Amino acid sequence: MLNIYRFTKGRNRNGINENRIYKGIGYNLVSFACQYSLEMDCGGHMYLKSKTTTTRFYTEQLKGVHLYEGSQEIVFNEKAGTNLAKSHFPGGGIQWLK
Repeated sequence: MLNIYRFTKGRNRNGINENRIYKGIGYNLVSFACQYSLEMDCGGHMYLKSKTTTTRFYTEQLKGVHLYEGSQEIVFNEKAGTNLAKSHFPGGGIQWLK
């Protein structure tokens, strides 16, 4: 079985929690925020401030755009936000626990 997610185990984190495993965290969080934006009638728009090392991930893979040239601020417009929400939450809304 082919796993499409990227795993990183034991990344160099100054000896803290060396056995961590990451699995699509950035994609999951941005998709969730875009879905939440849709549910709050904000049209899927979302904004975040990225680390300098991850701006390419947000712009190239998730289709966000820099707020201004060379900035760390990434904006997801209606089209990008809606596409992310639909791809990650194909059934529609988030099921909130009561």
